[in-house]
Amino acid sequence: MNRIKPDSQLKAVTDFLAQLRKHIGLSFGAEKRYLVESRLSPLAQKAGFTNVHDLLIQLNTSVVGELHWQCFETMTTQETQFFRDGFFFETLRKEILPALIQKRQGEKKLKIWSAAVSTGQEAYSLAIFLEEQFPELKSWKIQILATDVSDKALQVAQRGEYEIQDLERGLSPAQITRFFTKGPVDFQIAPWLREAIQFQKINLISAWPAESSWDLILMRNVLIYFDQSTKNKVLEKVSQALAADEGTLVLGSSETLIDFPKLVRRSAARGFFYQRQSVEA
Repeated sequence: MNRIKPDSQLKAVTDFLAQLRKHIGLSFGAEKRYLVESRLSPLAQKAGFTNVHDLLIQLNTSVVGELHWQCFETMTTQETQFFRDGFFFETLRKEILPALIQKRQGEKKLKIWSAAVSTGQEAYSLAIFLEEQFPELKSWKIQILATDVSDKALQVAQRGEYEIQDLERGLSPAQITRFFTKGPVDFQIAPWLREAIQFQKINLISAWPAESSWDLILMRNVLIYFDQSTKNKVLEKVSQALAADEGTLVLGSSETLIDFPKLVRRSAARGFFYQRQSVEA
């Protein structure tokens, strides 16, 4: 049995990571070789390859197709949960949404985009949150767009079916009872909540929705996986997509923007959010 040379292994990983960055923006150094091995190993076995190295050679020497995209999606981080980072929702409740609601009283419309939504928990948390905390918005037109690059994750999100342990990570028993029904195997989100959200596949480094003037864009724990050049390109598109009048961007708790003048940092009770300059400024 021929052993794979270390330099051949490294080149295969490096070439694959270059493709990953080119096609979905994720930037990992070659030191993340273990991550490639661990995440792609089950897929390599399922696809009939002897090992991950043989899979990478196939990917690196063929035209990008379905297998490539399966691997790209497998490399994304899909960690999420209901009401992840409670202080973020407190900032929404106390600062961001009251200001936006006051600004939009005339038209009674709000447009919210949850980007990189994974298996849907953030989008459903938003819908539950608005129902519980802002009942006055029932007469408003609320648009919630939830997007991700992964078809597999979006399929889970669109079904809105979760195991009880998924629900218990962030939801109270009362919320589970109110917003979910028990199915034969899993719990399913109430149909009226599922219908309140539009799910769509969007690659953040490719074309974006034709719509603009988003009042709130959630892009939490996404940009940390992009290099600075890709991050700046995404932020440029964010600045154009946000509503000119106090459109707001929220990032993850560990993320911050430095030296991006088109988005102004605002301090919250805990953390920061970012806005386009008000048209009145």
